[in-house]
Amino acid sequence: MGLNTFTISGRLTRDPELSVTKNGTSVLKFGLAHNERRKIDEEWTDVPHFFDCQVWAGYAEMLAQKLQKGDEVAVSGNLAYSSWENQEGEKRSKVELVVRQLVGEAVYRKSEQLVMAGGPKGEVEPPDDDGIPF
Repeated sequence: MGLNTFTISGRLTRDPELSVTKNGTSVLKFGLAHNERRKIDEEWTDVPHFFDCQVWAGYAEMLAQKLQKGDEVAVSGNLAYSSWENQEGEKRSKVELVVRQLVGEAVYRKSEQLVMAGGPKGEVEPPDDDGIPF
């Protein structure tokens, strides 16, 4: 049995892109930049690290209405490895962060605020309170 989890914070490097797979499942993809503070030659410096993230299904649809480039978030989930051959026959691979939980002020942003800020357009349906267990 192996452990496959991550938790990291950072800022979105681009507006999220929502798409739908062939079987009808929504997937939201975005980039995340995390700055690591390091001492280099007696001076503290921010060293950026960049990650590709994906969110699936209904959570993806909800977050697509909330997130935009520059938002500061903390995410946790698991890592997904994929490999393929490009058109030239070269082997390629990458690891993406599959987000299971995302927190940040953007999650509480109303859709009207996004439209005024120039972010993704659209209406967000209010949640059905009948499904809340408290």
